[in-house]
Amino acid sequence: MVQRFLWHAQDLGEENLNSFFISALVDMRASLILQNESMRYLCVTGLPDCWTVQQGVTPVDEAIFGTEIAEKLGESKQRALTTGNTEQLEVRLDDDHVYEFRILAMPARSGDKQIITTIIDRSEDRRREKVLQQLLREVSHRSKNLLAIIQSIATQTSQHSESIETYIQKFRGRVFSLSRSQDLVTDSGWRGAHVKELLERQVGSYLGGKLELVAFHGDNVLLSPNAAMHLGLAFHELIINAIAHGLL
Repeated sequence: MVQRFLWHAQDLGEENLNSFFISALVDMRASLILQNESMRYLCVTGLPDCWTVQQGVTPVDEAIFGTEIAEKLGESKQRALTTGNTEQLEVRLDDDHVYEFRILAMPARSGDKQIITTIIDRSEDRRREKVLQQLLREVSHRSKNLLAIIQSIATQTSQHSESIETYIQKFRGRVFSLSRSQDLVTDSGWRGAHVKELLERQVGSYLGGKLELVAFHGDNVLLSPNAAMHLGLAFHELIINAIAHGLL
């Protein structure tokens, strides 16, 4: 259980205590609204820049937040007063600005209830969540593509293998080739892979330090991730055939 108020000196007057809390809240740039049970505003600290309080006038929800948000806040505050539970309300102003309102009804020393509304800027949190969702969708899409390639490899390998042992050897080699191409694509931040590096990666898997046995001529173009996977497999087949026939 969280202890919300740990200790204060018995001889510390209420006025000094209130001054301490208000100064701390202002310094923290906390966005807080304190109201009594009849919804009369008692104190406001640190509103986000999109909302303001008109000086010299006792504020009300509608004047600060507009009719639509004020109605939702009013309903949430009434529920907090009735149930004693903390109410939460998320408000999206546009694609870039999202705020969470946390509403809590607490007993005052007079015996009446007071309503504390905390406003939290969730814009950056929602932006990160959106980016994460996009990344997860992209990972899912690329995983499906990779599985489709592996399935195709398995099918083609089975059609040209005389035995289980031959099938396993060919299949492992092709999957290993695919993983080498995948490493290049991942290292590039999913931009793709350059042809020369792709060839060297595939050659290096079988010839080790003898890269000079294979010469590269032409433009070192950047391949898309999908093209890099397929061309990497093609290089693998050419290298394996060359080794099998004693050309490398």
